Amino acid sequence: MTGGLSTSTLYSLLSHQDAYMKQIMTVEAQRLTDLENVTQNICAQESQRSGLLSAGLRRDPAVVMVDQCTDAETARLIL
Repeated sequence: MTGGLSTSTLYSLLSHQDAYMKQIMTVEAQRLTDLENVTQNICAQESQRSGLLSAGLRRDPAVVMVDQCTDAETARLIL
């Protein structure tokens, strides 16, 4: 839900991860906070989200954050 503090919660959870010991990546509509040593991928168009997520998963990150799951392909990649 928009305005439901989900992004703040996700950023809080990421800040508790050791970004120097784990490879962390995000796929976001817009960057709200700059996270140190975290690969933050900005995807302005929802239609490109699954492609960006797929490319990022090939790098085998330990932690992935996706701010919005808007289509079936993105949901399949998350699973």
